[in-house]
Amino acid sequence: MSGLLFVPQATLDGWLAEGRVDVSGDGLVIPGGPTLPLESACRFVEILDGEDTAGLLGKVKAEPLLREMGGELCGDSVLLGEVAYSVIPGFVASTPAPGGAPSIESGDLPRGEDEPDRLAAFFG
Repeated sequence: MSGLLFVPQATLDGWLAEGRVDVSGDGLVIPGGPTLPLESACRFVEILDGEDTAGLLGKVKAEPLLREMGGELCGDSVLLGEVAYSVIPGFVASTPAPGGAPSIESGDLPRGEDEPDRLAAFFG
């Protein structure tokens, strides 16, 4: 089973500026390592107006799924029906499964307590 990591756009920009990674049509290229498929996504961090009836607060959604749900992404905000959310734009990276090919699975990406540690270890 592959792992999914949310990479905020600002973090990716920093890695690119430092030369730690590159981005190609195939995804996130790690020098001397794997190329990870990327999919545009956003993390829902705050409700700006309305009630979170969709249960998105604290979750990550891939942009195609978000559009399928009727959501409209506008910079660092998402409108879903009458509800406005503040989001962190970024990408979902699919990390390789042991002995298997990586794949992107659109949908919920739970934020684990160890996510920053996983990112640091992966790119450390």
